[in-house]
Amino acid sequence: MTLADYTFYVEDFMGGTIPSEYFDKYAERANYLLQRLTMNRIIETYYERQFNLAICELAEILYNNPKSVNATSESLGDYSVTYGDGNQELQAYDVALTYLGNTGLLAGGIDWN
Repeated sequence: MTLADYTFYVEDFMGGTIPSEYFDKYAERANYLLQRLTMNRIIETYYERQFNLAICELAEILYNNPKSVNATSESLGDYSVTYGDGNQELQAYDVALTYLGNTGLLAGGIDWN
């Protein structure tokens, strides 16, 4: 299976948020997240278009929020810490559900609550 490239991102997904020099980095991260959500079931080309559309949308989410979406932080004096709320994973699942929900490829045992 061919992973979405920048041409697919611009022409098929009609994206334009991610500059070409950063696309591969975020597409690869999106690929790993989607592979985790599908338990590596994306191996055939039958769902390649749906998978690549999901990669593009998730890559945009990751590009716009590289660490975590809706992170919270606290500080005490010189000490500061930022926590993610898991929202990025929920967004990844929503994207996967949008494009792959009717394929039977999503892992059934993931609890996102």
